[in-house]
Amino acid sequence: MARKLQRRTGELLGGVEPTENLAGTSRLFGQSENLPRVVELQLDAIQLNPDQPRKHFDDEAIASLAQSIERHGLKNPVLVQGDRDQGYVLIAGERRLRAHQLLGRSSIFAIITEGDLDEIALVDNVQRVDLNEVEYARALERLADKHGYTQTDLGKVVGRAQPDIARSLSVLRIADSILVEYMPLAGQIAKTVLYELATVDGEEAQRGIWDALKKTGFSIKAVRNAKAEAGPAPQPAKPPADAVKAATTGIKRLVGGVEKLQAHRAALTPEHRQDLLALRAKVDQLLGDG
Repeated sequence: MARKLQRRTGELLGGVEPTENLAGTSRLFGQSENLPRVVELQLDAIQLNPDQPRKHFDDEAIASLAQSIERHGLKNPVLVQGDRDQGYVLIAGERRLRAHQLLGRSSIFAIITEGDLDEIALVDNVQRVDLNEVEYARALERLADKHGYTQTDLGKVVGRAQPDIARSLSVLRIADSILVEYMPLAGQIAKTVLYELATVDGEEAQRGIWDALKKTGFSIKAVRNAKAEAGPAPQPAKPPADAVKAATTGIKRLVGGVEKLQAHRAALTPEHRQDLLALRAKVDQLLGDG
């Protein structure tokens, strides 16, 4: 019976043998017990991930995927976390889940995995090239905020160099109103166009270039031409020398204080932590105002 179930599951997965242990079949057939567990789950038992990196779903692409699944079967199970008692959260594969819903199916094959939900969802989407540049940047930013990751740390998570991470995060400097317009056009716009637009300071200047691109086409050459026509951005007035000196002294004292606190981290009380959180909020506000 177990072998029959294993064979049937493999057929439904498009020829992929299930990796969930069936009465010790992993030992019997020489499989590693560390392989992911593949299960068949009811769609209504899976909760969508509100922090899914992919935010834009194309209805035509979902319909095309549904036709492919109907004809050839599901080649890649979705990824979930959880268990039967607590329920499951979808980590990756929302397009595949939506396609199953479109087909009117009640269940889907899933791999139960462990680890940080945001990291796994991001890596899965990166490997499948499922994210546009803005979705990717926002997912990186969320990981950095959640774990305090540096750009080097983020690079290790997704397997990319720090300069690549910096370029990707730079697109978040573009005005939100422009990014909203970008989302449905993402497949038509090279990421280098966004990188170039991100070097422009100020929403008004960015908007002028973006509107020009909508008329001339989204190419890196068109961005550079539009930037040249717009001319150099006005430079802010240089602060007085005494103000610069005061700021430098204040930063050095702050850094020195933080280094001392690191040496006595275990002695921090809840009140100390509240004070530090308030200080961090002020620093974030200061950087944001800049």
